[in-house]
Amino acid sequence: THALNHLFGEVSRGIERERAFIADAAHELRTPLSIIRLHAQNALQHSDPERKNQSLQKVIQGVDRNTRVVQQLLMMARLDATDGLGMPVEAVDLGALSLSLLHDIAPMLERKGQQVSSVVPEGLPPVSGNPELLSVLIRNLMDNAVNYTPAEGSIRLELVAADEGLWLMVEDSGPGVPEDRLAMISQRFVRAAPRDSQGHGLGLEIVGR
Repeated sequence: THALNHLFGEVSRGIERERAFIADAAHELRTPLSIIRLHAQNALQHSDPERKNQSLQKVIQGVDRNTRVVQQLLMMARLDATDGLGMPVEAVDLGALSLSLLHDIAPMLERKGQQVSSVVPEGLPPVSGNPELLSVLIRNLMDNAVNYTPAEGSIRLELVAADEGLWLMVEDSGPGVPEDRLAMISQRFVRAAPRDSQGHGLGLEIVGR
């Protein structure tokens, strides 16, 4: 009886988590879609080519943002479904993976005029993990740094060997996280500031998972 009650309790909590997730996801997508529609309407109404192009650029930016949100939601759903179990694990060169991802985001850094530096010593031991999930982890940390670092700011990625494995550190010259939000910043849909429009509050939870 106790085992069944425990099982039913877990099922009920899982259903509530799913309901909250769906509601929050719908909210995250609904507002940006409304903004995209508004910019598209503005583009149709403007006869001035420059203003029309500005509105269309806003549409593209909104679509890119929503695409990123959907990708993050799909990753969260995948992690929720498997809880990380059954994912193939292998020896991963975290240094090479980090440098490859830095190369991928170089155009984004250049557009914002940000300076990036990396400290990746040679001969680091491999880590045991899933390459795809580790790529997501590093990419989310770097995305946060890029989003919150001002133009002409600096971002630094460093790998350090330790007895228990490797330390991966991403530092930036952005404003940081207010102390009163540090405890909750890794929760789903929680941002660095209540009205923050930079991120969508999923990246750090995925990193933690």
